[in-house]
Amino acid sequence: GTWLGVTSTDWHTASNWCGGVPDHTTDVLIPSGAPNMPDIISGVGYSNSLTIEPEAKLTISGGTTEMTGPFSLQGTVAYTGNGDQQVLPAAHTALEIDGSGKKYLQVSTDVYEDLVLGGAAKLVTAGYMLTMKAGSNPISGTDLNYASTSWIVTGNGNAGAANTGLGGLRYEAIRPQDGSVIFPVGPTDSAFNPLFLSNKGVSDQFTVTVNDQPIAGSFAGKTINRTWRVTEGIAGGSKVSLDLRWNKPEEQRLFDSAKVLM
Repeated sequence: GTWLGVTSTDWHTASNWCGGVPDHTTDVLIPSGAPNMPDIISGVGYSNSLTIEPEAKLTISGGTTEMTGPFSLQGTVAYTGNGDQQVLPAAHTALEIDGSGKKYLQVSTDVYEDLVLGGAAKLVTAGYMLTMKAGSNPISGTDLNYASTSWIVTGNGNAGAANTGLGGLRYEAIRPQDGSVIFPVGPTDSAFNPLFLSNKGVSDQFTVTVNDQPIAGSFAGKTINRTWRVTEGIAGGSKVSLDLRWNKPEEQRLFDSAKVLM
């Protein structure tokens, strides 16, 4: 079950493997020293356990996976297909999202080092939590400040009160020296509403989710059709500044941005 990568990047080429193409009983090892890294270009990639060594990478560019685990993803897994894909149900050291379509979490998922968002793909949390672990790098991607084409959907991918504001994005530790940390979130796959958070107090955990509804109890017609929910891990001690971004069509008819309290 060891990847050799001597012929190509194609997962389904037998000569790329010690023991032939894996099936559902195979314990797969992707070592860091292989000359080519595997890509599940089409069809189904099977394994029992899956180990990806540091500096090694598995790309899923067009196929699907049926992998039961356990998983040890010390390298990178890249989901780059032009369509919907399922993220492996395991902690990732480095996670790349690219291509198009929706990439769905299957369980609450930890990222230990890097999360890169690219293409037109959306990472959908559904009811699960995506956690950037303490010591991880800031999330990176295409123009995350304003008009990104790839972001994290805190919901199940559909619009409406029952479908948005689900799950969430969590940073396990934000410190004063981290500056303004972006939460590149949106309530649906067509709405990008990032939040920037600075913490000048003690290091703390912060979780953000956004839905496509006005804040409960607001004046009808005078608010925006977005509500961000921000929670901290430990009450007290943090000193937070928030920068929220929305688009003009999300403002209600009588909303006056000149009267927003800062």
